[in-house]
Amino acid sequence: MSPWRWPVRLLGGIAGAVLLYWTVAAVAMFVPVNREFTQTPDGIEIFLSSNGVHADVVVPVANDIKDWRAEGLVTRPDTHYLAFGWGERDFYLQVPTWADFRLTVGIRSLLWRPTLMHVTEWRAPRRDAVRLTISKAQYARLVRSIRAGFAPGPVRVLPGTGYGENDNFYDGAGAYSMFMTCNQWTNRALAEAGVRAVLWSPLPFGVMRR
Repeated sequence: MSPWRWPVRLLGGIAGAVLLYWTVAAVAMFVPVNREFTQTPDGIEIFLSSNGVHADVVVPVANDIKDWRAEGLVTRPDTHYLAFGWGERDFYLQVPTWADFRLTVGIRSLLWRPTLMHVTEWRAPRRDAVRLTISKAQYARLVRSIRAGFAPGPVRVLPGTGYGENDNFYDGAGAYSMFMTCNQWTNRALAEAGVRAVLWSPLPFGVMRR
């Protein structure tokens, strides 16, 4: 028996698993859910934003359904919107853009890992953000999904961990994996709210294209 037989089989199995994962992802990101969704002309305005790594959902600071200031998430007087993202702790802290990506961080994040919530304060919507208007009922469900991304109890900030002066990280709930990624969290929040989303979106592409 060749000494290379099992290493070759192992590498082949890994390559096959990777190919299967991305094949399923490519298909799932084109399968819509909540196909009947239509925007509510006089509804609540939300936005979707992506930096190429993470897709965030952006909501108003306060309205008659939810005042996020009560959670201690607003630190600036000129903040009118909050961008929410959920993700693996080390990946969030060490990979703000794909240019910062390291293979070791990526491999670690494939298994069940601790998470953070990333909250960015916006004065106004960004030019590249995707605008949606949804009903009050849909927004209430979206708020519940976002809040569930934080660790139970009062929100707990990680001091000094933001990327800049207008964002912070907070302890998150749940575990990150190759199946429950940061982008799938955003996609699921939209789907649970009744907003058009996709079947599964491990990349921001699936979230943003809908």
